[in-house]
Amino acid sequence: MSSLLERRKISVFLCFVSACVLSWLIPDRSLAETHGSAIAKSESGGARTSEAKATEHAGAGSEYYVDCGLPETKGGGRSPATAWRALDEVNSHTFSPGDVIYLKRGTVCHGMLWPKGSGSASASIRLSAYGKGPRPQVIANKGDEEAFKLFDQEYWDVDSIEFAGGTIFGVFVSGQRGILHHIHIRNLVVHDVHGGEVKHKESGLVVISP
Repeated sequence: MSSLLERRKISVFLCFVSACVLSWLIPDRSLAETHGSAIAKSESGGARTSEAKATEHAGAGSEYYVDCGLPETKGGGRSPATAWRALDEVNSHTFSPGDVIYLKRGTVCHGMLWPKGSGSASASIRLSAYGKGPRPQVIANKGDEEAFKLFDQEYWDVDSIEFAGGTIFGVFVSGQRGILHHIHIRNLVVHDVHGGEVKHKESGLVVISP
């Protein structure tokens, strides 16, 4: 079953630092572990790889590449050879329906990732990985509240990324405009949210909140 999020009532879904898994958002085989730092992980089964197929992602958008292992460049991000090298370049761009953002596997990007824009019912925006090796890592800076954020945005597919850090959240999806359609989150690793003791509901590894 597709992991479609359509909120018609005010709801908050949490993965706390003590570790839990949003099994209905991430429908494949799931694993939750706590070994000093909590890890919330979901892995897709079968031979399908997220890089090879994107059946939910339709439309003739543009592809953008991010390689935080590159030296200082002024690439336009439209190919692996001209990839963006920092998250600031992603965060400053407003993406359109059908666009795909690829982070290079085996690399580490520092800071909060908050790409702008929304997809559409016929063409979502996809955030994924390219290349070979382990998932690309996004590690929040010391003062960042979250490692990954979407706000008042919809029609997003997010997969195959590792998010770490954040003072309150690991992954935070929220908004103020009512229903947010088609937020698909799968095959992620989220850990090391440094918020200390959880004292209220809206904090944790993965938070989907109005």
